[in-house]
Amino acid sequence: MTSIVRTHMSAAAAGALLIGMTLVAASPAAAQQQNAIVSAPAPAPAADQGGQASSAGAPFWELIGGYEADTHGSAYGFFGPGYVHPINSNVSWTGRAFGNYLAYEFTDAGGETKVRSPGVSASLGLRFGGNSWFGVNAGPDVRWRRFELTRPNGQKVDTDETSVGANIGAEAYVNPTSHNNIHGIVNYGTVDKYTWARLGFKERVAQHGSTSTYLGVEGIAQGNEDIRSTQFGGFFELNPTNLSLMFRVGYKRSTFDVGPNKTGPYFAIGFYKRLG
Repeated sequence: MTSIVRTHMSAAAAGALLIGMTLVAASPAAAQQQNAIVSAPAPAPAADQGGQASSAGAPFWELIGGYEADTHGSAYGFFGPGYVHPINSNVSWTGRAFGNYLAYEFTDAGGETKVRSPGVSASLGLRFGGNSWFGVNAGPDVRWRRFELTRPNGQKVDTDETSVGANIGAEAYVNPTSHNNIHGIVNYGTVDKYTWARLGFKERVAQHGSTSTYLGVEGIAQGNEDIRSTQFGGFFELNPTNLSLMFRVGYKRSTFDVGPNKTGPYFAIGFYKRLG
């Protein structure tokens, strides 16, 4: 049962999320949330942060957060700071640290399992480019998990465990024109041997003073040898100077080697604030 629980936890936890790197709306954060159900981020984590790419100049701090839920009984939230330090006009080093919380449930031959999983993760990385960039990152991932199993006969079994591993990720942020953006991210977590990937596109549809409004579409794929999930959806983003607020919705389908397949909508919000 423990191995089954761990497998499904990976699924629920992606990304992100990679909700990542918004909540994965697109995502700097999702790269760190590969075990988040969102997508996972990014932790996903999630979020597309409206083009907050590093450039030569002074280093800066940022705050990234998000929350995602679906009709599968799963939810994920995260929040934490990031730091970008330009080395020159084309290279920056980055650091992030996140607190996160995962909740989800599933049913299989052993009964109904509910999972509550707070955790912390951190990463260091390098970012190459300016307004458009490519980045890589890696760091430790610690999770404290509680599994509440209710067997078909009504018997309840609770299990607690601590898992320590690493996450490795890469992402690209490309601005084809001044009014649209393409963002891609992939992340792998050693705790669950889980891969999370997202591709998103957004187009600016309105400009009011310093506030831009974007509409976008996204596709997410995640899983390991025991579970595969795909998500397709759209998002709406308000992007005042140095701030991003994102709202995402779409359709999600998850298939399991054990237990029934699950389908339904997912909903998410993302937050990004550049400090200084």
